[in-house]
Amino acid sequence: MSVLNSTVSNNSATAGGGGIYVWSGTLTVDSSTVSNNSSPNGAGIYMRNPGSANLVNSWINGNTASQDG
Repeated sequence: MSVLNSTVSNNSATAGGGGIYVWSGTLTVDSSTVSNNSSPNGAGIYMRNPGSANLVNSWINGNTASQDG
């Protein structure tokens, strides 16, 4: 999954991944912002199964998780 030149903000989820939820595989966030999302688990970015994340020139801030970050 790729997020390019985007803003993911002000979203919420009841389980995991208020901003971005990845079941498996590779996530690339490039020249983007993930902010002010909320969820019990993984408020900004939630990676469910083993995988990898590539964050390039991006901001991840202001996300709130009530259980696991």
